[in-house]
Amino acid sequence: MKTTQRIDVHGLSIRGDGHRKNHDHFAIASLSKSMRLHQSNLTLDDESLVHGHSQGHLFLVADGISDGPAPDRASGAAVDSVVSYFLNEMPWYHLADGSPEDVTLALEDALHNAQDELLESFASKDRRKPGTTLTLAFVFWPNLYIAHVGDSRCYLNRSGTLRQLTTDHCQDDRTAAEAKAAAHVEHRLWNALGGKRAILKPEVRHVRLLPGDRLALVTDGVTQANPKAELRTILERCDSAEDACDRLMDGSGQDDRTAIVARFLPPEGIESLAEEAVPSPHLAVRRSVPKPERNRKVRATRTCADRNRRGPNWRIAQ
Repeated sequence: MKTTQRIDVHGLSIRGDGHRKNHDHFAIASLSKSMRLHQSNLTLDDESLVHGHSQGHLFLVADGISDGPAPDRASGAAVDSVVSYFLNEMPWYHLADGSPEDVTLALEDALHNAQDELLESFASKDRRKPGTTLTLAFVFWPNLYIAHVGDSRCYLNRSGTLRQLTTDHCQDDRTAAEAKAAAHVEHRLWNALGGKRAILKPEVRHVRLLPGDRLALVTDGVTQANPKAELRTILERCDSAEDACDRLMDGSGQDDRTAIVARFLPPEGIESLAEEAVPSPHLAVRRSVPKPERNRKVRATRTCADRNRRGPNWRIAQ
């Protein structure tokens, strides 16, 4: 029998002093199968909402690229696309108990779908293309899958050791001294949603979580303002996910800052698990699969008319 995993999660985003609008967007969602029972002679009230055993969690952060058109719209559209994909197209409840390879294919397809929709929604004569980072965490206890493009980051804090689970997809030809002197300057990204490059290369990782783990998804405004040692201290000593987010937003800065913090508490009735020896996190990087194979396995072909028929997109408040 599966135990219920308790998760304390919170997200927060603030606009930087150097921007008129917040270019960051985030989303936190719980995933579950359910049905509404309208009438029955079972021992349930009419209109009862019945949930299945499968339950997952979805966390996303996105940071619009400042030198592209409407970076706030780009990041919002990317988050909206992924949330809609999970809700309307991705059979996550089947994939959650499937092989890591199947989940990897689905997450890669979710990002490619966001890429297609982002470029289509901004189609114009403007040569500049919209661009945004996107870091996604899909949790189906005890499995964590990270899908990522750009330089937003995902960190795992386990027993006082902080580990970065993502790679910064940026290129920088400056010297070390120049980079240090201009640390606040945005790096050029070689891998992001939208942008000038048509080829997208999602990075996907699989991690086995343990009770007591703490996860943080942050945009680069947070990492610039909080050195790794300080970030580790905040995650380790915080009393709640909300407290951690508040501390990560302390002070002011030129760039927007967004953070999602999740604390994985011991399951109900199994408090002793938190006292067990904690091994180092197991990371597995999955190879990218050509898009035609990904489409055959996961994604149904949609036309523009199909997209229009599915109704208004789920929106994130800025």
